[in-house]
Amino acid sequence: MLDYLVVGAGLAGGILSHRLIEAGKKIAIIDDDSPHAAYKVAGGIWNAITFKRILKGWMADELTSEAHRFYNQLQNSWNLDFYQAKKTVRAFSSTVFQNDWLAKSNEPNYSSYLSDTCPEEIKNLPLKLPFGCGTVNHSGYVNLPVFIQTLRQHLGKKAKMLNESFSFENFSFSENNVQYKGLKAKSIIFCEGYELVNNPYFNWLPMKATKGEVLTLKNPGWKFESIFNNGKHLLIDSNNHLNVGATFEWKDLDYKCTEKAKEELLNHLKKNFLYSDWELIDQKAGIRPTVSDRRPLTGQHPKYKNLYIFNGLGTKGVYTSPWLSKMMCEHLCANNKLHPESDIRRFLKKHYPIF
Repeated sequence: MLDYLVVGAGLAGGILSHRLIEAGKKIAIIDDDSPHAAYKVAGGIWNAITFKRILKGWMADELTSEAHRFYNQLQNSWNLDFYQAKKTVRAFSSTVFQNDWLAKSNEPNYSSYLSDTCPEEIKNLPLKLPFGCGTVNHSGYVNLPVFIQTLRQHLGKKAKMLNESFSFENFSFSENNVQYKGLKAKSIIFCEGYELVNNPYFNWLPMKATKGEVLTLKNPGWKFESIFNNGKHLLIDSNNHLNVGATFEWKDLDYKCTEKAKEELLNHLKKNFLYSDWELIDQKAGIRPTVSDRRPLTGQHPKYKNLYIFNGLGTKGVYTSPWLSKMMCEHLCANNKLHPESDIRRFLKKHYPIF
């Protein structure tokens, strides 16, 4: 009998599966590698600062350290270049924002994260920077298509993989095991992303769907290593194209690319650059799972003890998944406690009626 069935092999499910195999667990993975998978659209970038109030994000020190360690370790092990530690350069939107940034960068807890310098490579771009810019020192870029496909190849050598959509009609469970199409395991872990809304055991959780669209543009010949952010991100991807995004849409939740999103992103560029000759190469759309309190969804079902969830990593999944998967794996393998702000038990009183 297997230890776990894992439903989903995107960022959440793929990295957690890797952790479980490394911990000596026997698993099977069910994933259809959908063309609409969130990782195929996501920009693959992260930084430790939330710009609205210039604050370190949730668990920033732990997440930053583990993201660097995890991705560097894997790319060294695989002898594959898919991760780069980068800096994010943020354009100041006003004098007030500029002053707040300068003040924050002098605080002890922020001095290693924030700098008031603007790299020459950014100054050399045809940018409108009326208020200047500052730098976030802890950021990174993961080439997600390369990373996830390579991860799936390695997982396929050590775990049984079913390349199909999970069907609840073929799923059953008892106190002692779970079963799916002839597979039997002690427990199941749902890492389905947005598809959680169709999960009859966990759809009580307050997940929202957020559609995002990104553009790939021809590089005019610019050279810069940083991630530039002025409300949208701009970076040179692994194909030497410009990647710009993302939009946010909460109503029209489908996978179709829209003219509205394309115009929004192009107009944003035209507003902020002294350049207008943009050449579109590609446009992609995807749906992200986001949670009402902007924290992940991890833990055990309150009634069915061999049903687990690892989901809701949201827009910063590339950043949060290494540390959260470590915590989840230690919870599953050694019964270590989950962080209370990621444990789904925080929603029991309000969203689960028997409690």
